[in-house]
Amino acid sequence: MKTITKIKIFKKEIDLEGLQGELHKVDVAILILAHIPPIFGLTLLGWKVIDVLFLFGFEVVVVGFFNIIKLLWVRGTKRSPVYLKIVMIPFFIIHFIIFLGVCYIGIIAVLTIYKQVILDSNGLTAIWQYSLKPYLLNNVLSVSNLLFYNYLLILISHATAFSQNFLKGEENIKMTIDSLMRAPYWQIFITQVWIVGGAAFILEQQWPLGWLTLSVIIKLSIDFYLRYLEHYKYGI
Repeated sequence: MKTITKIKIFKKEIDLEGLQGELHKVDVAILILAHIPPIFGLTLLGWKVIDVLFLFGFEVVVVGFFNIIKLLWVRGTKRSPVYLKIVMIPFFIIHFIIFLGVCYIGIIAVLTIYKQVILDSNGLTAIWQYSLKPYLLNNVLSVSNLLFYNYLLILISHATAFSQNFLKGEENIKMTIDSLMRAPYWQIFITQVWIVGGAAFILEQQWPLGWLTLSVIIKLSIDFYLRYLEHYKYGI
């Protein structure tokens, strides 16, 4: 019987041995570990939609931060000479801040429409004072809460991937400024639209949070696949 070593996913040829090898990498292990608390939190620990939305909203910030660091470290080519960093990095920061604002507007919109946060005539002031500030202090910034360590795991996951793949794996040699300018948006668009859209649909249909758990699992699969593609294309 012929052994299948490569398959095509979304018209891209995938090396199964290489894909399996990714599972043994430290950054992938932490990536998987970072997605376990939301899965069990939603099904067993009483986590709410707001917990998942803000958790992965934070990941958007982390992705953008490390992309700025990558832009500083990446090697230039004739198409993207090093001096362009002086122009392109500030441009990316401004562009990403706008993109980040749109992401969080989407999250806040979902939470307010379905009355997950308080909204009155004071608008955003009320949301911050009576909903978001208490939530962040009592959940995200509380070392006694599992959410705090989940945020930390997401940060460690991306920091480890940067160190292991981009620096030690020499992805910075093959990557260019123009490729990095586009790099984070594809991952963020897929994962955030999936999570935020899935959360809105669940709240609208009043489905159990198990469906949001499924969305988290699918997000993990997409994150792993995109990380593999990046390493396969640029790594050694």
